[in-house]
Amino acid sequence: PSFQNALVQNIAGGHTMIMNKAARAALQKVSHIDVPFHDWWFYLCVSGFGGKVQFDERALAKYRQHGGNLVGLNSSIFAKFSRFLRLLKGDYAKHYAQNNAALNQIKDLFPIGNQKIFEQFQGAWERKLFSRIVNMLELGVYAQRKVKALAFWGTVALGKFKGD
Repeated sequence: PSFQNALVQNIAGGHTMIMNKAARAALQKVSHIDVPFHDWWFYLCVSGFGGKVQFDERALAKYRQHGGNLVGLNSSIFAKFSRFLRLLKGDYAKHYAQNNAALNQIKDLFPIGNQKIFEQFQGAWERKLFSRIVNMLELGVYAQRKVKALAFWGTVALGKFKGD
């Protein structure tokens, strides 16, 4: 887990998070945000502030899947195809744009290194394709799962960051 990973994907559901007092205090500095997913926002903030994020591979909570879930496992062929169509439509780009708009409100609270990473990440989307790809590789942004990595790099390749 790292800030470079948090910029690209969320790795934990909100119902599985535990935080210490320092993380809670950092999150209390942030208010009135418009982000697609609160748990992803927590990961972005805590890692952006320079906090240590630990990920435990063990499943210690059961996640109940049902027809009314807004977000979930979605591992069927139909769900995968639906995600691909959402990529082409620019939905992932909108998520990145919302997160970045919210991060702009608090970036001055980040350590200098994370401020620079964030500024370069934002600026990369304005570049032409080859330069955008090179910049993302230089920043070391990454997704931990293949499907999410494909979605991110598809967004980068299509230049669909702002949902255009």
